[in-house]
Formats: sequence, C-alpha cells, structure tokens
Amino acid sequence: MKKMTEEFLKAAFSGESQAHMKYLIFAEKAEEEGLKNIARLFRAIAYAEYVHARNHLKELGMVGVTKDNLQAAIEGRHMKLKRCIQFITTPQRCKVKREQREALSTH
Repeated sequence: MKKMTEEFLKAAFSGESQAHMKYLIFAEKAEEEGLKNIARLFRAIAYAEYVHARNHLKELGMVGVTKDNLQAAIEGRHMKLKRCIQFITTPQRCKVKREQREALSTH
C-alpha cells in the first residue's frame, strides 16, 4: 500500500470512528428526551459509520487473529498511559498546576 493511501485510510478510520461515537451519543440523548424514533435513526447512522470504520481498519491490515488483536490492544493501552504520564509530568504541566495552587491560595 502506498504511504499516501495508508495516511488517507488512517484519517478516514479516525473520522468514521468519531462519527460512530457521536451518533451513539446523540441517540442516547434523543432516547433520554423520549424521542425513540430519532434515537433509532441515530443508531442506524452510527452503525453505517461503524461499518465504514471497520472496513478502513481491515484494509489497513490492522485486524488479525484474536491473539494478535489482544497484543495490539495491550500495546495501545500502554502507549496511551505512557502519553498521559508524560503529559502529567512535563515541566509546563507542573508550572500550570503550581500557578493554579498559587491562585487558589491567594483567595
């Protein structure tokens, strides 16, 4: 697969995944408001976005056998936690926290 095609597919996967979640959240809200038919409509649209995202992920070769999928999930969670820890411990983040504490202590 060409690099540009891969980049487009990854971007499309991201967009479809976000749309899928957005429509599920919209469906949840419509349901809370008693708008059952609109909730069903949002769920149908969410499913279409899910299918698109699934197809992009498969085309990228990122869906394997369950053992490989588990390993990819573990690695993904590890990377996310590592990024969170890096963000929390960066000097800029520490500076912001210090400034927030100072602002609170002067009130």
